[in-house]
Amino acid sequence: MLMSKTKYFQNCLGVFQGGGCKAIAYAGAYKEAVKWGVSFSELVGTSAGAIAAIFIGAGATPAQLEAFLRELDFKNLLLPPIELEKYKRPRYSGYIKFIPLEFTKRYHRVFSHLGLYNSDALKKWIGDKLKILLPHVDGPVKFQHLIIPTSVVVTDLVAKRVEVYSQDESWTMDVSEAVQSSCSIPYFFQPINMRYVDGGVLSNLPAFVFGDKSDKLYNRILAFSLESDLVDQDLTDFMGFSKALLNTVLEGNLDLQLSLQEDLHIININTGKLSAIDFDKVDDNVKTTLIQKGEEAVNTFFMNEVFNVHSRVSRMDVARDEFNTNNFLLQSLEYKHQEILIADWNSKWVYELFPTLIRWQRDGAKIWFFLKEVTDEPEHTGFRQRFLQALGVNVVIVNNLPFYGFIFDAHLKDGCRAIIKNPAADADKTFKSRLYSGEVDFLAINALKDKLQPQITKAAPSVKIRIEKVKKTEVLDLMKNVRQYSIDNVQMDVREIKVSDVLFLTKFIKGYKYRQIHVLFELFRTFGLSLFEPAKLMLNNDKYTLFAPPVVEKIGNRYFVVGGNTRFTYAYRNNIEYLQCIVVEGVEEVLPSKGEFPAKQILLTDKNMSGDDRYPKFDYTKFRQLERAIRDPDTWLHP
Repeated sequence: MLMSKTKYFQNCLGVFQGGGCKAIAYAGAYKEAVKWGVSFSELVGTSAGAIAAIFIGAGATPAQLEAFLRELDFKNLLLPPIELEKYKRPRYSGYIKFIPLEFTKRYHRVFSHLGLYNSDALKKWIGDKLKILLPHVDGPVKFQHLIIPTSVVVTDLVAKRVEVYSQDESWTMDVSEAVQSSCSIPYFFQPINMRYVDGGVLSNLPAFVFGDKSDKLYNRILAFSLESDLVDQDLTDFMGFSKALLNTVLEGNLDLQLSLQEDLHIININTGKLSAIDFDKVDDNVKTTLIQKGEEAVNTFFMNEVFNVHSRVSRMDVARDEFNTNNFLLQSLEYKHQEILIADWNSKWVYELFPTLIRWQRDGAKIWFFLKEVTDEPEHTGFRQRFLQALGVNVVIVNNLPFYGFIFDAHLKDGCRAIIKNPAADADKTFKSRLYSGEVDFLAINALKDKLQPQITKAAPSVKIRIEKVKKTEVLDLMKNVRQYSIDNVQMDVREIKVSDVLFLTKFIKGYKYRQIHVLFELFRTFGLSLFEPAKLMLNNDKYTLFAPPVVEKIGNRYFVVGGNTRFTYAYRNNIEYLQCIVVEGVEEVLPSKGEFPAKQILLTDKNMSGDDRYPKFDYTKFRQLERAIRDPDTWLHP
């Protein structure tokens, strides 16, 4: 079945904790997370976690991340310390004679150079690998070049605070320098510019830095943490105390940070007895073991995903905006519903939840839609009502509604759910909707249903959903209604296109659209059709609506997606190599956006974005009206 396995983390902020040499475990964690369908729209890392974050942010595949970390000889990162400008060396007293001889050299290095080692080799290694991932970049890779917005956390000793380097604040900064600073373990590596040290000093799991971010693309936070087995620490001498101190800086402080971030979900990776600064112990066998530990931790988390999420989040019942309200509704895909009641002031949701509506209908749900009279959009209400009725939905026009929202299976004490919208949300900036469910809310949900009960009529006959092939000319003829495609020299045909060959005009795909698109892939597979050859969705009384293939325009030797962004993104992320598309050539008018993004750069967003926010240099006057050409709301599905 073509369906992402994770229910909640298809679009998240990825957080990577520090942990020194143990961070190689992130190679295994990332590999398994991708297999589970996890994707990141933003990343943040501190200390060694920043290394994993920036490589992923630069587009590293799981195989590339593992190869980079496997080939790294950690001992090669430990260069002798260098002289520090403006640092006044301490004068040594007679007390040095009381230090054991085996520690004298280290003592001298720390006090003379503020660190045992210089970290320039780490900076160079990171810079070299970034150039492999982003070969088109001239000079050092900067934050503006990263594919996924990535932040690196550093401790600023002068300002006595956390410093966050990112595309927003530091877009021209050298990424390798930022990571070098974030990895500068106090007294182990020398500080950078006599000022910057390991980000773990103040924020080893830095998710809380983004707690009040208002323009976030993600809807959940998934953090990866490295934890060691408890071992007896010898704190009776200087070196034992120092080692314990450094490990605490790199691995501790999680309880406080957890308390500061509500919707934070942590995958704890146990790394055994290895400490963060055991660089000399990391051989090939240790690397293999750490990678396996990362894989095991991720698999354990996602096999118990629902429990892990529900036990952590205290307010999973409130959606702040329309996007997250739709995400609430998409949770219905986890269940097979018997009865669905919908009350709303317009039917806009029909467009937004089209695949989900098909799933409800295919599962045999009886659906009633109560639409408030005269409040729907005049241009679309006729078509949307005709489509719902042809699909077997009972459409009831009413003067007033007692509430706005969706009720699922009100008769099931344990299985009932309701998503109730707040019509004042746009005015006073409060929550957009709230979720009620289960035995605790059973009486409240039925009280809402009772208010609609007098208007619930006998259910319309069920429609047996099926799709059938149509001749490509039926779709291509309609495509000529697109203004830009109506001129004589434009050529169109349906051809199979390699998914990795296309370029997108936007970098952002709406999260709620992506989370339901698997329904269409499953539908085509079920009826034995190729993805996505011209087809029709059969409805009541031999009526139908068309499934048009994705649309790409060929310009020179390049293919640009102008319709079907979500389908292409899903195909790419699920290793589907080819899709059937409408290929359009000879278009004279330029594209509506200057964007040129390959599939590997596409991000999901749970932020409402439009126009220039989503499409670089967007010109709506050049937008291709594909949907109207295929299904003109003024004429489609008329009797």
